[in-house]
Amino acid sequence: MPTEQILPLALSGAEIKKAILDKVARALNRDCHLNDNIAYGDGFSFKIHIEVKAADLGRKIEGESDIEGAMKAEIQGENQVLVPGDPHEYESLDAAEANIEMTSSDPTTTRIETGQAVPTRVTDKQGRDSIQSAKYRRDAKEK
Repeated sequence: MPTEQILPLALSGAEIKKAILDKVARALNRDCHLNDNIAYGDGFSFKIHIEVKAADLGRKIEGESDIEGAMKAEIQGENQVLVPGDPHEYESLDAAEANIEMTSSDPTTTRIETGQAVPTRVTDKQGRDSIQSAKYRRDAKEK
């Protein structure tokens, strides 16, 4: 019977980006009440402030960025399309706000909380070890 052991390997830059995007997407669904099955025909606007702090072999890495934009619905020919608009145009509409904060203390926990594969050492029947990726179920309270 194969055995496996979770390896708490450091997070890569790509995994950190996926973790941030996962938290933003879940906040949009939960806190901003955006529903995948509803059409928002009048357009939308957004404002995101991102502040990232990470450590890379003793270096402290910090970055900060503000992202703002808006899209409005327009009819072009027979199709309704979204085109760039004034970011402040929709401020008077009903709005929702989500504050997201995440502190990663353990790479394995971060991967599981954000739906990413976890590096795992697997020993097969012949006693050979290999490193494979395994997805574990997110904690039910996080969903």
